[in-house]
Amino acid sequence: MAPSNFQEAREATVASSALYCAQVDGRPYLPNLSVDTAAVSSLSSSIDDEDALNLSVAKAAVAVVLAAAQKSDNVEISILPTTDEELRRKLTVDVVSGGITNSLYRVSGLRELDVLSKEGKIDESFLVRVFGAEGMIDRDVESSTLATLVDQGIADRYLGRFANGRLEGW
Repeated sequence: MAPSNFQEAREATVASSALYCAQVDGRPYLPNLSVDTAAVSSLSSSIDDEDALNLSVAKAAVAVVLAAAQKSDNVEISILPTTDEELRRKLTVDVVSGGITNSLYRVSGLRELDVLSKEGKIDESFLVRVFGAEGMIDRDVESSTLATLVDQGIADRYLGRFANGRLEGW
């Protein structure tokens, strides 16, 4: 386990429009990519808020899958090579119940995206876990522990992490 590598990646993040990607525990970590949770915390969220949240969740999923497929390490990734309209048209984001401290989403349709179709075999669906309980749970240790469990064949797929969540197999 190497939770300190998460901190090192956060410190190396370059403030720019590009996403920074480092490999931690053999998986991509994009420390300056976040799911915009503003709509989640609003008690009266509108359709526009829901669309913005779904788009933010979809972008996180695509970025992590792309970084995992390309095995990017310590590089800046230009903004996603797909449009918001393509994401809205081809991906489905569904809320998954059962998260105690996290917000959970199933993102489906990734095989349909042009940018991912050339990356080889891509799963149809992934679980996007957006962390909650900020400060109560050490997500660096948790993610490193999960990576170890996956590597030992004890847990299901863990593809990578972003600032406030991670992408797991469905």
